[in-house]
Amino acid sequence: MVQDFRTFFIGQIEGQFLSSKTALEDLRGRYGKERKIIVVNETMWFGFLPFKYGASLGQLKGWEEVEEIPKTVGVNVTPVMLDGEGMPPFPLGILPGEGEAVRERDRVLKEWYYRYVVREAYDGFRENIKACGGVDVPDEWMVNLSYTAHDVTLQLCDEVLEYPRPDLPGHVKFAGSLPPKKGMKEGYKLPEWWGRRDYTMLLAPTIKALAGREDVLVIALLGKQGLETPPEVLPEGVDMGNVKVLDFIPYDSVLEHADVMVFNAGYGGFVHCIVNGVPVVAAGLTEDKCEVSARVEWTGAGINLRTGRPSPEAVATAVDTILGSDKYRVRARELAGQVAKGNPVDVVEREIKALS
Repeated sequence: MVQDFRTFFIGQIEGQFLSSKTALEDLRGRYGKERKIIVVNETMWFGFLPFKYGASLGQLKGWEEVEEIPKTVGVNVTPVMLDGEGMPPFPLGILPGEGEAVRERDRVLKEWYYRYVVREAYDGFRENIKACGGVDVPDEWMVNLSYTAHDVTLQLCDEVLEYPRPDLPGHVKFAGSLPPKKGMKEGYKLPEWWGRRDYTMLLAPTIKALAGREDVLVIALLGKQGLETPPEVLPEGVDMGNVKVLDFIPYDSVLEHADVMVFNAGYGGFVHCIVNGVPVVAAGLTEDKCEVSARVEWTGAGINLRTGRPSPEAVATAVDTILGSDKYRVRARELAGQVAKGNPVDVVEREIKALS
């Protein structure tokens, strides 16, 4: 976990800050002071935070030190990560609860997590922001600052997919979920890193669990166009007539016909399933996946297997439970109806205009 924070987030701050400076200088050179600048970035992209915490605009060509820092809109594409009352620390994947014992549990977990587990990353983040000119860097965990640093922070999901958070700051707003989108832009190519995956974690046990059944059609996606089915995915001595292994197909195109989706608890996959009204079996523990799995369980939209490497038997049992009970399908469709009420694109546009 600490290595991921160090590599993917903290280690990128200097380069991201240079990108911010280049962009601000370029925009000032093009438009002078006539155009107001609004910065929109994903919340865990920290390239603008040094300016938020005191780095001088006067170091930039065409800018003066006394100028107002451009307003920022943070867009979050994971479950809500901000600490809060009654919330265990993110990303342990622990469900919130009530009562004095639960509050004490959360207090102990937060102390353990921040003091020991992520202390190196905690300090490394502040050191990197200061190295880029930040002066007044709050003594806070970087995940919290990814929410609180912005003038507006937009959560790309509907409120019904999150734990009740009456203590959320007023500038943190739920923007809603994007509706299903059929098809893919012609000629689109996925990045090279997309193909680095371990099919033995979930795809192989799922195929083994469901292959040979007459009551189920299995569509297994490898995740990248042009990939061929690796040998470890196909179980030996099993009738594969009901299994179709594809390199890639847009989720929404499949989900409109699906009764259940077995997935590795990625947040995008979760939201895609919800907007399509499809119940899920979640199997993921890395990155934010245990938090997504917890929300699958909390919302009632599916089953949380609480592992990233389930056995074929566990997958088969979960799939049969969902197919054999109306409650998951009904709940998933109920959630789909609720999240279909808004349009996050409109919300983003409105909030940007409000800051202008």
